[in-house]
Amino acid sequence: MKLASLGALVFVLAACGGSDKKVEDPKADPQSGDGDDDDRITIGDRDPQTRKPIELPDADDDDDDNGDVQISGLRGRLDAYDIERGVKPHANTLSNCYYGKVGRQRYIGGDIEFKFLIARSGEVKVVQLNKSDLGAWHIEKCLLETARQMTFAKPKGGEAVFSLPLEFSATRSARWIEDDVGSQQVKPFVRELRGCAREAKTRNPRQVRVTVYVGPRGVVKSVGFASAAKREITDEWADCAETKIRAWTLADPLGRIAKLAFRYN
Repeated sequence: MKLASLGALVFVLAACGGSDKKVEDPKADPQSGDGDDDDRITIGDRDPQTRKPIELPDADDDDDDNGDVQISGLRGRLDAYDIERGVKPHANTLSNCYYGKVGRQRYIGGDIEFKFLIARSGEVKVVQLNKSDLGAWHIEKCLLETARQMTFAKPKGGEAVFSLPLEFSATRSARWIEDDVGSQQVKPFVRELRGCAREAKTRNPRQVRVTVYVGPRGVVKSVGFASAAKREITDEWADCAETKIRAWTLADPLGRIAKLAFRYN
């Protein structure tokens, strides 16, 4: 396994001998990452352990309209080498989160971005799924659990924040549904998700981007979540929301796998 330099810290997970064809996306996705693909790492195994996520500190008292995470009072810094050294021992586990769980759903693919808050000790204080159009919570959750176990060098100057983008290439295509069409399809069902905060005994997350794959007869095949808002998505809320969305019946894509995204809350 070869480790490249970390300009943009982009992981590319491509199956050996497999296609690097990406899921069809006829329109630009504002949530997808725009990292530099020239700096890549191939990654490969360690068992993840879980840890309940906590909320990122607020920059101010108001929620930003764009939902971007704003961290105030953080002057710490981690060099690219220190980040690389913290991530590399978990490379196989990150890879296995995708290849060990994607199974026959080879249309699952996309870009995700984690945002890390690193404590002065070098431990991960918070990791948040900032962006994702992967559409697979069972994979995203595994990646999160792995990211929470990483440790880094002590940041210089205090707590530090950095982003970690990853790319997963699908080997089958899925047809993207226009955002307005997808939103109309899910409109009758979205209210069901409000019950998840009560059932999971947590707060409703803010500005969640939900990505859904739909198969024959409108059956939901997979669903995933991301949010850059300061109120973090908890694992418990996402577990509940995944169960409810998997029970929906949406428009039949007529022999294709369709992929759509919508905003919640």
